[in-house]
Amino acid sequence: MKVTWRRSAIESLLELDLWRRMIELPNVAPHLKETIQAYFKNQDLSLYIPG
Repeated sequence: MKVTWRRSAIESLLELDLWRRMIELPNVAPHLKETIQAYFKNQDLSLYIPG
């Protein structure tokens, strides 16, 4: 499954990194984006099991 990112999601990641830089922490947005894409890459959402 291909992940389509909304502008608001990307802006939220950038805001998170800006805040992290202010408190002297490394950026985390690239890692989060790659992790989310890797997770959904292997998902098959055509199969639904209720419950």
